[in-house]
Amino acid sequence: MIPASPGDDETKNFKVVVRVRPPLQREVTQAVFQHVVTVAEDCRQITIAEVISEAAPDKSGGTPVFTNHVFTFDHVYDTNSKQEDVYTHTAKQTVDSCLEGYNATIFAYGQTGTGKTHTMEGFTYDC
Repeated sequence: MIPASPGDDETKNFKVVVRVRPPLQREVTQAVFQHVVTVAEDCRQITIAEVISEAAPDKSGGTPVFTNHVFTFDHVYDTNSKQEDVYTHTAKQTVDSCLEGYNATIFAYGQTGTGKTHTMEGFTYDC
């Protein structure tokens, strides 16, 4: 279920949403894999943990230092989001507007491998 976002107005002309791509099996099996993304319960904020400094290998008991970066969007979909939910709550209104003759754009932006294709199509093969 997708929590209702405050101010989630269907008449907005511009929305910025984020979908967190689930890690691929080949990523999870790597020794260096770290889960660094957390989605807030209200589905409006995303927190990304960053390692600032690694623990010194020659010192016993050394602890890495982390910092968090928090970003707020109109909506954030977590790794468990379903394709139908993303379409219904994000793209459907735009597609309907196009079919009524209005101009509209759905723009997927991001670095290679960050999940643009997954956001638009879902997984099309078994990872």
